[in-house]
Amino acid sequence: MTEPPRLTPRQLDIVGEIFGAAAIQTDTGIRIGDKTWPVVDGVIILDGALGTDEAAKAEVIRSFGSEWESFSQMAPEHQQEFDSYFDHVDVPALAGKTVADLGCGMGRWSRILLERTRPRFLVCVDLSDAIFVARHNLAAHDDVIFIKADLEKLTFGGFRFDFAFSLGVLHHIPGGIDRALARIAGYCD
Repeated sequence: MTEPPRLTPRQLDIVGEIFGAAAIQTDTGIRIGDKTWPVVDGVIILDGALGTDEAAKAEVIRSFGSEWESFSQMAPEHQQEFDSYFDHVDVPALAGKTVADLGCGMGRWSRILLERTRPRFLVCVDLSDAIFVARHNLAAHDDVIFIKADLEKLTFGGFRFDFAFSLGVLHHIPGGIDRALARIAGYCD
């Protein structure tokens, strides 16, 4: 039996930095401060069970997870879409910066970003199982962290990224786009 991917020492350092507490790998997961979270296939699982009042969110998560599992490959048109989405971003200037892809899906925008610049580290977050597709697509990068978590509940222990982006996600968050934007803005300087 093959051992599941473990976090590298570099990834553990990144996790410790973004959550503001030492990150220690255990046999089944990762301990961050006084909490232990499972790690599955190199993905830190921070999501909890959805409440009964979150049925709409659960359906969106299920459908997007299935979509990205079915369409997990990069396509040539993704380069042009990236250029359109990031036309006001000085992507090369993100070299050496901390970056978060919030609602990363299969990780296509992160992959293109990593082809064009070298951030200090990148954190990819998605609540759907597409996070596992992103981890597979970006497995060659040990300066990338993968977290399965709800953007409405996620906290980074006061850490603030230099740049964060969220494409095609915010309008699906049941709490409303204004609340989602405010939450994401709190993750950045």
